[in-house]
Amino acid sequence: MLTIHRFEVPVDGVWHNHWINGPVLHVAARRENVVEFWAQYNDTGDLSHRAFIVVGTGMVLPDVAGWMHVGSCLINRYVWHLIECRPQGALPMVRSGDDRATSVGTRDDGTVES
Repeated sequence: MLTIHRFEVPVDGVWHNHWINGPVLHVAARRENVVEFWAQYNDTGDLSHRAFIVVGTGMVLPDVAGWMHVGSCLINRYVWHLIECRPQGALPMVRSGDDRATSVGTRDDGTVES
């Protein structure tokens, strides 16, 4: 069954892992310190390890092979760019404990649901 899941990547200069098996469909931000993206998910497909980092306009781009720009978004005075590094490149170091992140949802009041 195909569904769409929402993921978060903090604006902290650190790579964050997500397990995804479909294309990224949209990138946006509702808070200055977090970029969100929505990706297609197939519950019968194999998951792929994918690492993401957020870079602001004028900031240094990642120094790893295999990165690609996924999308950009505006929030207040910031323009954030979501960058992905797939395993075919030199896989970046990721934050400990973030290896098997799951999608989360945010209610309209800003609280988070799993």
